[in-house]
Amino acid sequence: MARPRTRCFSSTSSGTADTYDDSTVLANIIRVYYEPNGAPTYSLFQQRGMSLMGCADGAYGIGAHAADNRTTPVNNDGSRPGGWLGLDSTNTMCWVYAGDQAFSTYSNYLTMGKVQNIGDSTTLRCAQTTSPTPPSSGSTYTSGCPSMTNQLVAVPMTLVAD
Repeated sequence: MARPRTRCFSSTSSGTADTYDDSTVLANIIRVYYEPNGAPTYSLFQQRGMSLMGCADGAYGIGAHAADNRTTPVNNDGSRPGGWLGLDSTNTMCWVYAGDQAFSTYSNYLTMGKVQNIGDSTTLRCAQTTSPTPPSSGSTYTSGCPSMTNQLVAVPMTLVAD
């Protein structure tokens, strides 16, 4: 059985995958978990730094699943997975964050380009929105990432571990 892949992106790029240390700077760190077929299945903010300028404020939790919150079952604690996380045909990954535990409201829409190698950079774009555009088909944004019309911030991110 193939093991899921995890990639770590940071807004600071000092060090290498083996020596990376963000303790001197409050960096934005995003971990993305992938299925063996390369499809992203879960993304989370491990740490949010000031360079996001409050864009992710108001988000409930820090993760997004490759799932449609409108159709996933509710967990025992009242939460539900969602986020529409997907990688589209232009190699753009996009997702939304919930505004509450039940994912009945939304907080943010984010996009980030795919990179191949450790040291490669991309841009994380974030918009605050309570009404993101849902996927055009299916339960994830694999069908295409909607355009971002109200971008609040763009932060350079570097792949630091794979």
